[in-house]
Amino acid sequence: MSNSIAQAYKSTSRLGESPDIGWLLSGIRGLQTYARKAIRALRDNDIPTRLDATARAADLLVFLQNITASDSGAELGQRLIVVYTNLHIQLVNANSGMSESLYRDFLEQCSELEALFISLQEHERS
Repeated sequence: MSNSIAQAYKSTSRLGESPDIGWLLSGIRGLQTYARKAIRALRDNDIPTRLDATARAADLLVFLQNITASDSGAELGQRLIVVYTNLHIQLVNANSGMSESLYRDFLEQCSELEALFISLQEHERS
């Protein structure tokens, strides 16, 4: 995804308004998919696939950061930037340590974030 698309989306994006949460939820689900793929590749000692899945997850995290509103009025957005940064650090540590447990920790954090986004989405609909 190009940076110009991310910038265009960010310029109109505010968490709590549609369609932000749906976009973010899709992104988190993508991260989970890449983490599962990296875990399988790690078990199979498939280094190219593990590296590809990890790189794609890292790119997706950057994209999510770019589309998240983080100006002074977007408190949740500012917090999400911190969460995405921490997820990126976890991902790098899992990859460099070739650690299934660290990938699983990353996956668990993504699952918790997914649950938060689902909750926000349900609240938005009510």
